[in-house]
Amino acid sequence: PEDTEGRKLEPKYPVQISSDDEEVKEMLQEHLPLITEQQQENLDKEQVGFLAEDAPNDVQTMLKTKGYFNGVVNVVPQGEGYRVDVKT
Repeated sequence: PEDTEGRKLEPKYPVQISSDDEEVKEMLQEHLPLITEQQQENLDKEQVGFLAEDAPNDVQTMLKTKGYFNGVVNVVPQGEGYRVDVKT
């Protein structure tokens, strides 16, 4: 078997994070399961769809760690992937 430890896969379904807050944007790019799960294993469209459904709750949880309790999150399909709009 090939050694893939430590290497991240390129997400097959790209995710664009849209936020005015650069710190929030970086946090989501690094920790959002919709992105990180795709970097760890090759997921199909259905699996990624489930992650996209969970993404608003995932983002809300992460925003709360930064003190944003009224953040607004929308996940919209964009091409083959998704766009995550975050207003803090």
